[in-house]
Amino acid sequence: MRAWEISGELNPILDVDDGIKASVRRRILTAASRREDRRPVLRRVFRPVRIFSWRAFSLAATLVILVGLSFLFAPSAHTFRVPAGQTADNNFTLPDGSRVVLASGSVISFTDRFGEKERRLSLKGEAFFDVVENGAPFHVDTYNARTTVLGTQFSVRAWPTEIEPATIVHVLEGHVELQPRHFDSAPVGLLAGQAGAVTSETGTTAEIETSDIETAFSWVTGGYAYRNEYVGNVLDDLNRRFNVGIEAPASVRLLRISYFKKTAAPISEILDEVSSTVGVRFRKIAGGFELYTP
Repeated sequence: MRAWEISGELNPILDVDDGIKASVRRRILTAASRREDRRPVLRRVFRPVRIFSWRAFSLAATLVILVGLSFLFAPSAHTFRVPAGQTADNNFTLPDGSRVVLASGSVISFTDRFGEKERRLSLKGEAFFDVVENGAPFHVDTYNARTTVLGTQFSVRAWPTEIEPATIVHVLEGHVELQPRHFDSAPVGLLAGQAGAVTSETGTTAEIETSDIETAFSWVTGGYAYRNEYVGNVLDDLNRRFNVGIEAPASVRLLRISYFKKTAAPISEILDEVSSTVGVRFRKIAGGFELYTP
């Protein structure tokens, strides 16, 4: 009814042609738009978002260049590795002329900076070093210790997966310093004929007195030398040397053994002597061998 009042001239009728309807609609909308309490409709102009920015582009390009240069000028890594089961071709010469012998399953790595001013490498496994003296310290980093020398002959053993793991150093000639890497502890000096160990749990360095130090290097020529060692660690060494699976229950792996053999031998002979020493038996199974309690 209000719409008809606003229209003014038109009376309510039943039949209205299209022209009259359009006229009524125009007059209604015109009157409604003249009301002072009606908020004006603002037309928003669409402004496209500027995606490209020279400042952002310059920043991104700078980051890309810096990352690329870091890779370009970063020192290259070099790796010497002896796979499990390989006993030959395990002698390597380092860039400074020092010689290293790796046990089966062991790996060392170093960068291009290894040379006259800096001699630093990382070891996982067991290695014998014959280091030439050139005035620069020679560092061997393991998972928990650092061994430092100038020129000497020594061995480092560091298998993180062993029972009661530790980094063990035996000195054949010269002077060696052994120090934990992740603990605040002073280095321990070791002379020829001495040995030291850095335990994983406490990070302490313990000096080991060895009556026959040369037995500790028997593995270099294919022999075996274990003094009060866990059977499980011995079996892991055999697994790496022969690349064969050797199973044993925890009750057998936790037994202790002292075993020495100067020359290489077949794995069946070694297992026969090891098992008889600790009072167990061994047998061949699919994929390897098994030690068991009779």
